[in-house]
Amino acid sequence: MTLTVSARNFGPIVDGSVELKPFTVFIGPNNTGKSFMSTLIYATQIYSRPLRRLSSGLVSPSGHMLDPKLLADLRRELTKYLKGPDPDATQIFSHLPPRIHKILRDMVRIDLEGYAYAVTSELERSLGGTIQDLIRVTPEPDGPMVLSITSGRAEWAVRIESAAAETIKHEILHVPPTKDIIQLGNQAAIDVLNTYFEPVSRNSDEDFDVAEFFNAHEDLLKQLAEDVAYAIVSNVAGSLHSRIFADFPANRYYLPAARSGIMQSHKSLAAILVRSAPLVGLQQMAVPQLSGIVTDFISQLLNLDLSRSPRRRTDVDLEAVAESLEIGVLHGSIAIKAKPNTYPEILYKVGRLEAPLVRLSSMISELAPVVLYIRYVLARGDHLIIEEPEAHLHPESQRTFARALAALQACNIQITLTTHSDYLLTQLNNFMKAVTIADLSGDKRPESSIPSENVGAYLFEANSEGDGTKIRRLTVSETEGIPDDDFGRVTEAIYNEAADLENRLAQAEVQGDEHN
Repeated sequence: MTLTVSARNFGPIVDGSVELKPFTVFIGPNNTGKSFMSTLIYATQIYSRPLRRLSSGLVSPSGHMLDPKLLADLRRELTKYLKGPDPDATQIFSHLPPRIHKILRDMVRIDLEGYAYAVTSELERSLGGTIQDLIRVTPEPDGPMVLSITSGRAEWAVRIESAAAETIKHEILHVPPTKDIIQLGNQAAIDVLNTYFEPVSRNSDEDFDVAEFFNAHEDLLKQLAEDVAYAIVSNVAGSLHSRIFADFPANRYYLPAARSGIMQSHKSLAAILVRSAPLVGLQQMAVPQLSGIVTDFISQLLNLDLSRSPRRRTDVDLEAVAESLEIGVLHGSIAIKAKPNTYPEILYKVGRLEAPLVRLSSMISELAPVVLYIRYVLARGDHLIIEEPEAHLHPESQRTFARALAALQACNIQITLTTHSDYLLTQLNNFMKAVTIADLSGDKRPESSIPSENVGAYLFEANSEGDGTKIRRLTVSETEGIPDDDFGRVTEAIYNEAADLENRLAQAEVQGDEHN
């Protein structure tokens, strides 16, 4: 993952950038913008399909057929490739005329423009407001809100800019170099060619000689070159899109803070919406406004794929993580019952007890959706954003949760979390130190481990003017882990206060003895 997300004058954030790692940690006081940045990251990872107009440069002006000049050029290059003594598909697009290279570059630019607009809409939906609502308000504004997303691997960058009462600007800062775009086109050609020749190679007793075959079958060569040319042009837009956004996770999910409250109340809200659905359009409805983050969370719970039960799912490692939380923290299990056209009932089971979450502690309500997501929703390659995983948990349970997070990262699930817990942070640091010790000693890495190079940490702190916050990147050490400056400051203040009280207490006792 080489995606960097930056924000200026966004909510409480004055300025800051986050480079996403397999495991990214946000720390800092309340109301400093950790949730704003987490939501921005969630919005930037929306996976937009390539727009239909992406292929506009590849079709004729009438729009009814593929551009004949392009097809002729492609057929020529394919014929040379198929008849050549040493076929090299990696150069098919490289040898096409420059106008074709410009078309490819324009396709990528249009794709990125569509992405920037999609991020704007998704951010507004996720935070439940317009872009103008999200601009940092200060007595003396120091510029517009600016959001940027940069892909280090694909070498592109987009920017979204807005000031109060002004039009939102979407700008493409960087487009991948033309040579890289051509290579992406070459790869699209290779993908198509492989669909034609791989079955032949697999079913042939001897190596299939492409050049020898087509030198002997000119009629087949002409037809195949035309078929493959059409296939390449038809697929190149999607292929470019998938490679430009190769850094993006397969899916992303957001577990918001106050999960226990949402779990306690969302059943009632969902029931109201379900009952009111037939009346939509017939009468006015007052529906409570919820952020997209919360509605996504609720809808995921409403639409759990119960067929992915522990007995039927293929990823036993993820099931083991869910079970570790049930055994180590909940001391029971989370069950879900669903009937057609009814709201699913989430239950806590231990021994003979089976009770709905509304009757149970906040700790169980807080952790139940995490277990359900791991068991029924998450898959390898996904991104899980989770706020305050330590909420309502005893310090020992926080350590268990930290082990679960390490196990998820080992299952190729990207993690981004916000935390106020020194216990959680210290446990994560222990996992990093354990990796370093194992590597230095030549031992096998322990089961609960996180390599320090996979971790990024950021401190959200008040800026010097005191009218907002800045994001400071923390240096993650392989021997120390994430520095705990923020927590250390609080710990030191508590210690100093305790020491002062001890001194005063001792003095008061002496004075009391003298008085008596």
